[in-house]
Amino acid sequence: MLVSFAEVPELTTVGAAESPAETTRAAQLHQELQSTRQELESTIRELNAANQELTALNEEALSLNEEFQSTNEELETSKEELQSLNEELTTANNQLQDSLARQRTTSNDLKNILNSSQAATLFVDRDLKVRFFTPAAAPLFNLIPTDIGRPLSDLAARITDIDFVANTRAVL
Repeated sequence: MLVSFAEVPELTTVGAAESPAETTRAAQLHQELQSTRQELESTIRELNAANQELTALNEEALSLNEEFQSTNEELETSKEELQSLNEELTTANNQLQDSLARQRTTSNDLKNILNSSQAATLFVDRDLKVRFFTPAAAPLFNLIPTDIGRPLSDLAARITDIDFVANTRAVL
């Protein structure tokens, strides 16, 4: 039997004590990991809060949009009503203009008849101011075209009725 002895190097155990530099580095990494987790959690909370705020703002915007649409519909209805009313007013205005044109024609016809007649005619308003006179009335009252609007009492009449103004007032 033969026995031999060989020298074996010393085994180091795994997980044996680390050097102080390695321990410090591990502590720093652990601290950075904790800090990063806290920042991540804070960012997530802020993001959730921002999302909630955006959701609320979006709901408010939708509500405002609905209000705007409702107001727009009301304005559209009002616009249509105004257009209808404007058409009615235009029709009424056209009718009034037609009526006015007929009245002017009639008035001109009557003036032409009165001017061509030999009847002395003097028209006065309720305040006894001259409105119109025929050519035959002009010499009786010494009238000229600028006398329209003058009071009857201011006119020097060639007629003998002393109470002409009072009698005229009584007729009205």
